[in-house]
Amino acid sequence: MQTIETAEIMRRFNQAFRDHKPAILKDLIAPDCVMESIQPAPNGTRYEGYDAGLFKNSRPVGAAS
Repeated sequence: MQTIETAEIMRRFNQAFRDHKPAILKDLIAPDCVMESIQPAPNGTRYEGYDAGLFKNSRPVGAAS
């Protein structure tokens, strides 16, 4: 298993959001990841699993502002 340095992980994370390319994060997201947002109020939204967290709902990464 190859180790990725923290600086490289952060560079890729920032690039994915800046360039709107969620595929950059593909090998950094675990199948059992959990993401939580603060919207919609008051409770936010919880996304569980790889597909729900990033690729099925990739708007935060994939959509231009």
